Amino acid sequence: MTGTDIRYNAVFIVLALILSLIIVPLIRKLAWKYQWFDKPDQRKIHKFPTPRIGGIGIYFSFLITAVSYFYSNFIFQNSLIIFLSGSLLIFFLGIIDDFRGMTAPRKFIVQIAAGSIALWAGFNLTKIDLPYFGIIDIGFAGIPLTLLWIAGVTNAINMIDGMNGLAGGVSSIAAFFLGLIALHNGHIETAFLSWILMAAIAGFLPYNLRDGKIFMGDSGSLFIGYALSVLSISATQSGHAGISLLIPIIILGLPIGDTMMAVIRRLVRGRQVFSADLGHIHHRLLSKLLCPKKTVLLLYLVSIILGLFAMSISNSNKNFSNILIVVVLLAASAWIVYYTFMEFRDRFQGRFAVWNRKRSPWYKNKIVFSVSQSISKATSIERIYRLLAIAGRELEVDMISLNVLLNTENEKPEVIRFNWNIKGVDTNDGTLWLTQYPLSLDEYFSGSFVYGKAAWKRNRRSEEDEIWVMELGKSVYDWLVSSVKDGKVDTSPQQLQPINNNQKSPQLV
Repeated sequence: MTGTDIRYNAVFIVLALILSLIIVPLIRKLAWKYQWFDKPDQRKIHKFPTPRIGGIGIYFSFLITAVSYFYSNFIFQNSLIIFLSGSLLIFFLGIIDDFRGMTAPRKFIVQIAAGSIALWAGFNLTKIDLPYFGIIDIGFAGIPLTLLWIAGVTNAINMIDGMNGLAGGVSSIAAFFLGLIALHNGHIETAFLSWILMAAIAGFLPYNLRDGKIFMGDSGSLFIGYALSVLSISATQSGHAGISLLIPIIILGLPIGDTMMAVIRRLVRGRQVFSADLGHIHHRLLSKLLCPKKTVLLLYLVSIILGLFAMSISNSNKNFSNILIVVVLLAASAWIVYYTFMEFRDRFQGRFAVWNRKRSPWYKNKIVFSVSQSISKATSIERIYRLLAIAGRELEVDMISLNVLLNTENEKPEVIRFNWNIKGVDTNDGTLWLTQYPLSLDEYFSGSFVYGKAAWKRNRRSEEDEIWVMELGKSVYDWLVSSVKDGKVDTSPQQLQPINNNQKSPQLV
């Protein structure tokens, strides 16, 4: 392709950006009109209902521009056209999940079906080039490997979509580097499709990154993940097969690594792989930096560094690239072993180190799970108070406060107020590190769930404390939603007996 052709086709990248900048605010207005909102809860950072279907703008900006690009360049490759068909299926999956919700197994089945469409189109991993071993033909084993890659990347982008601008920014950076890799390998069409995807996401970011005026939703994150997984296979089909397999893994290293850690963490802790938690890398960084903007920018920087490293491998000679591959594999393996060991160590301490059981994360995980289950079965607000007091003592938190204003038919709203603290702790002396989580549901109730911990107690595992208490907050929120709507909340004043910090915990469930 000549320089003139590249400048001509660059128009389509600009077109995708302009279309996205136009369509996304229109979708936002439509969402406000019909109240298609993502409502806040204890796992989510946003505090107000926010339109959740920004992915529609991203998808149609990409689709319109891609079709225009194919038509103007007389590109009628069946593989690319079938790829668009697969993207349509995964987009509709996201739409259904945004509006009605869908179980994880059903979503996985649809993702495998979309992956099968990509396989039919010829996007298949058939060979692996291992350093110092040469090219290995994996034959039919490439079919499940390809399906696993497509479903894995699709879910990885979906999982990392937890902060304003995070999934969009990381994905656009990945699409940019995939385009460079595709151009280097002679796949011009794949390069421009990657950059068109990048531009469509970039047009969405101004409405999401700063103020979170609209979210991409599953319709956006699932489509972007699917597109990146398929384009990464196409972009790296030439050159050494092993390097081809490693390059997209490095470029998408942030979401892939976060997903791998989530799977390990949930398996070790005895939870379902598809269950949600607050242990993702952006949650942990946010607990340290305490600033969403800094957290997102730091993860952008990590994505750029990974992309540059992948480019260095792609442009290196065979011997040097083999050395880099071995270094990457050893580093990744060491990290996986270390992370798994740390999770198992925590559980080992919890099961067998009786003298230290109350300090082990495994024990506290068990307490949080038991208290959360008990909260869901509570029949009175007094029971909620006592359960929170138990949790506060066992998690070694210094203060827990629950304040909720119930909107009733009476002129005077009813108030739920509970304050618990360790004996001798002054909650007003300014030495407590406080975290507040909003509790609100439309016109039903509003308030907050607050916990405090002495500054000197904040150790290297303080982010785990946040995760545990946020999960408790979600349990309280869910109980309030079910109880208030059904009119079952008993707000009559109850006098609680002080809980002795040395007494044995009562039966929780």
